[in-house]
Amino acid sequence: MPTESATLTPKAPLLSPTPAIHQSLPPQRKKSNAYNGTYATEKSSDGSGCMLKVLQQYADEIDFELSCSRGAPSYNLGYAMDSIPIEGNAAIYTVSYSPGKLCEIKFEFQDASVSVTQTGEPFACGFGNAVYADGMYQLLDKGIPVLGCMQIGCTPTPEK
Repeated sequence: MPTESATLTPKAPLLSPTPAIHQSLPPQRKKSNAYNGTYATEKSSDGSGCMLKVLQQYADEIDFELSCSRGAPSYNLGYAMDSIPIEGNAAIYTVSYSPGKLCEIKFEFQDASVSVTQTGEPFACGFGNAVYADGMYQLLDKGIPVLGCMQIGCTPTPEK
């Protein structure tokens, strides 16, 4: 004869207060404008030289625009613009416009100047023949630069 089995019904869980869970917010980026400004190499008698504009809003990143000219007789040009990380006073822009070739442009900021060192051929950097960004750039203007208008044919839009 079959035996009766007791049917077990699960009890509802007891509700107990739980501690509030605090989600941590992403850390705030430290603001900085230490390296804002327009810098340039000294122009040579043949017209060669470079200009660098730097916009720094945060301590860990800079936005830059770089324009270089080879000068006479070829007047070949080089141009780069990007946002790159900065650690301490140094930032490195890395790019490759030639398969298998790497270009690095290192920016080392000092009080009122930037030492720029280019590793790699001009074509790997996207520059014209014999255009190099190497040199000591002196601070010309500490103001906040407008980026994106050092290319040929660009007309700056006045700020409102």
